[in-house]
Amino acid sequence: MNIIVEANVTEKENIMYQILGVENKPNFDQIYSHLSNFVKPFANKDTSPRVWNSSKLIWEEDYNRTFA
Repeated sequence: MNIIVEANVTEKENIMYQILGVENKPNFDQIYSHLSNFVKPFANKDTSPRVWNSSKLIWEEDYNRTFA
């Protein structure tokens, strides 16, 4: 399930490009891809122990974390 509804992508993209005064804005597709990767476990109710690696922009297994 994609939490960002595909029909609204164009609207969101247009809004992003209307932001004034921001230099070196990232490409919309890059932002959409990273946001989608970040939100996916929440949308899928995935409770596996993971930690977000902000350098790689991916979720990684967190073997040090356990649930009670």
